[in-house]
Amino acid sequence: MIRQHRRRHLGHFRSCQRVLDVGCGEGIFLELLRAEGIASEGVESDLGAARAAREKGLACSEGDAVEFLSRRDGQYNGIACFHVIEHLGPDQAEHLIRGSFKALAKGGLLVVLTPNPRNINVITADFWDDPTHVRPYGAGALREMLLKAGYASVDIGEDRAAALDGLPTWKRIAARSLGALGKILVGSSGHEGDLVAVARKAS
Repeated sequence: MIRQHRRRHLGHFRSCQRVLDVGCGEGIFLELLRAEGIASEGVESDLGAARAAREKGLACSEGDAVEFLSRRDGQYNGIACFHVIEHLGPDQAEHLIRGSFKALAKGGLLVVLTPNPRNINVITADFWDDPTHVRPYGAGALREMLLKAGYASVDIGEDRAAALDGLPTWKRIAARSLGALGKILVGSSGHEGDLVAVARKAS
């Protein structure tokens, strides 16, 4: 399921020559990028996951993402930051976003994927089931941090398809066919899936 989620975001990076996956885990997105012929590397703080990525022949460094980014001025056309920021406090999150800006070449883009706090299921239960989650970041907070870091354009939306992937069949059918009533049954109150922020550095 994670591979399916990540595949939906490949399109953002198809014009990139070099991509960094921040918090790459065992390299699922790096494998997808490699299959597309896009040069990529990852950075991962979990040593076991980083080793697993390297065992697949993927370029993956072990260590702290902020420190890693501080040494990569203008080296990437794209940076993926999928389900990382919610594990950080506000100061760390701002450092990560500023570090990503510094590591991007002119015209480069940062894609941030994070749980949507406007989704009832997320804010009341699912988010807090992971003890490593620090806090959710809504669209307003993300936009403010990205603009403050210097990004020239910021587009934030919802990955609605992701909201349905893990649901029982009857809930998927209800959400797709019953409109507002279906959304109530699913528990989304009209706000579905992850937040997706796409920020671009000026050319």
